[in-house]
Amino acid sequence: MAKRRQSREERLRRIAKSSTKRHELLNMRFKQAFRYDLKEILLRTTIPETEANQFAAQVLARASRQGIDDAKDYIVEKTDEGLVDSASDDQVMHLLDRYSRYR
Repeated sequence: MAKRRQSREERLRRIAKSSTKRHELLNMRFKQAFRYDLKEILLRTTIPETEANQFAAQVLARASRQGIDDAKDYIVEKTDEGLVDSASDDQVMHLLDRYSRYR
């Protein structure tokens, strides 16, 4: 005997149950542009180059894998430590907002 075809409502209910919550992450289509803009911001600061590269890598990794909020928390943490000044902090936060997307 053939299996009964699901109705539209049943399919939508199944999809709604299995779908996960969307997170705001870095838009990977513009990853290179984001990296370029981030490096430009960090070049204008007084951060040593090795620490700036590490900071940029951490921001990029957190924004693309964990979420924009985690990357912003990391930036605030580094601002509190004194690594990044508040002007650069605001610029990087704005950059994250500009290159974010829900996935």
